[in-house]
Amino acid sequence: MLPYFKRSKDLTKVGVMVEDLRPSTMNYALIDLGNRIANERSDIDFYVFHEAWKRPPTSLCFPLLQQRHVWGFDGVLIATSINTARKLISLPNVASRKYFYIWNLIEWTNSLTNSQEVLQLHKSDHMKVIARSEDYAFVLKNSFNIDPIILQDFNYEESINLFTANTRG
Repeated sequence: MLPYFKRSKDLTKVGVMVEDLRPSTMNYALIDLGNRIANERSDIDFYVFHEAWKRPPTSLCFPLLQQRHVWGFDGVLIATSINTARKLISLPNVASRKYFYIWNLIEWTNSLTNSQEVLQLHKSDHMKVIARSEDYAFVLKNSFNIDPIILQDFNYEESINLFTANTRG
């Protein structure tokens, strides 16, 4: 059974797709962001969807769901790896906005992904690319000829602006 997602036109739903929540720099930043949103923002409903279960390094104030539940999610969706970006592209167009957050710039060199597929993911019309820093944005622009959004390490204020950009009147 799919989880119940709150339905309200005044509520911005945000889902982040991760491979797992094991201790890592990205996951600490993501958990901090999710906990702050859960504690400080009643207008944003924050979810994390994981591929594999690993014990989170700290306690969570937001739902952690298996990625199979992402199919019914109609909010903002953010992929954080090549594997989650593949899944995000394959989803039906229920998500209001789709993003590929490049946290690990050289991930494709450590995976079995071919360079043509990496290029297609970065240049996809189905999702926008987010770079972790200005340096990452520079490399992405020069390597893939794209102009990514810059979101510094899941910065709280920048994330809120990104999540609520199309919901403000």
